[in-house]
Amino acid sequence: MIETKPKKQAERALLIGLEQDGVSKWDLRDSMEELRELANSAGAEVVDTVTCRSCRGRLRHFTSAKEKRRRSRSRCKASE
Repeated sequence: MIETKPKKQAERALLIGLEQDGVSKWDLRDSMEELRELANSAGAEVVDTVTCRSCRGRLRHFTSAKEKRRRSRSRCKASE
């Protein structure tokens, strides 16, 4: 029998972490790994993880949301 219902796609997640003064890179890495596990346990497929040193006042120099979506889509398509 041919299945006519489309398969439900898993949600995709882009994880973003902020490097703050007084927080070691190891702590940030551990937090991002924990966030990845939480996203996976919630049923999401983690597409990428991005960290930013201090985005405050520098958002115009950070990659635009439109560019991030474009990159994420290309990564998702490549992984399919």
